[in-house]
Amino acid sequence: EANRERRPGELPFDLIEHEGIAQWGGAANLAAQLADEKVLGYLGTIDGTDAHVALRVTLKTEIVMVNTSDPDQTLTETQIPWLIWVLPDHRQEEGRLAELIVRKTGCKRIAVLRTGDRFARVGAHQFMDLARRLGCPAVQELLFAPGATNISYQIGAIKESQPDALFFMGEPADIGRFAKQIRQAGITARFFGTDLLMEDAFLKNAGDAAEGMTFTFYFDPSRQDPLWTGFVTRFKERWGHEPDAYAGYAYDGAQIMLHAMQIAGPNRWRIRDAVYNLDYYQGVTGWMRFDGTGSNTAPVRIVRYEYGQRVFEPQSEFVPPSAGGTVAHDP
Repeated sequence: EANRERRPGELPFDLIEHEGIAQWGGAANLAAQLADEKVLGYLGTIDGTDAHVALRVTLKTEIVMVNTSDPDQTLTETQIPWLIWVLPDHRQEEGRLAELIVRKTGCKRIAVLRTGDRFARVGAHQFMDLARRLGCPAVQELLFAPGATNISYQIGAIKESQPDALFFMGEPADIGRFAKQIRQAGITARFFGTDLLMEDAFLKNAGDAAEGMTFTFYFDPSRQDPLWTGFVTRFKERWGHEPDAYAGYAYDGAQIMLHAMQIAGPNRWRIRDAVYNLDYYQGVTGWMRFDGTGSNTAPVRIVRYEYGQRVFEPQSEFVPPSAGGTVAHDP
């Protein structure tokens, strides 16, 4: 799209794609390779561990990274000023849930059921820390292996702790299967989770146990504003299916990078300044609000399953202040 819209005399954009290497240090090698290829900026990565490794190489190579799909809040805690990310992180999701569970629903006894990987550990511990600060430390933290089918031990422990709320983190198919087993065991605690529960795999495995499940998501994909609907139309024409949230954030991240390159020219230090000094951005996924570390702090949405349908709670859209800050818009 950017190349089609080039004006006479403007340099073309060239996309270089590398697939992640599933071994420790693979992300570092790829980040170094990008420097050898003299790229001006890059998007990635998906995995939190890889993103941390690549970011440390980026500090040396000085190539700005726009992260579009990893919610690990510890990324920007390193204070390396060559990264921004467009996806709201664990602090936005888990903070909204902790506030909802403790203060709005009045639940006081919270049990946590999660996988043992880093993604779930970081997210669940962020949630538990926030719930503890609100006066409700978790009564149980229980783990399960991805793909597991028998969690009788965990169900027994949940029963003993008598929670009024259950917080899940893991793959949606697993959470759906376990939600059904937990309901069959007679546990009536309210169910809560994060954005992965938007996927159909959760609803398919949970069945009736999905009723009332409350979780966070980044934005309402059924909204009808022109930026989003236009993107959905173009995406479907090219790929044959509707985009998910990650496609939307990848598109927004690419647009931020392209805008910076158009403003700064082929100079990666100036590109970094244009990206990192952005305060607000309006993309296909909605308004973003960046803090001093490069994190998108725009509020997330609350979603609930009702009669097998995803119902988004009413929420006024975030709009940046009319004055102050660097603002960019999707064209």
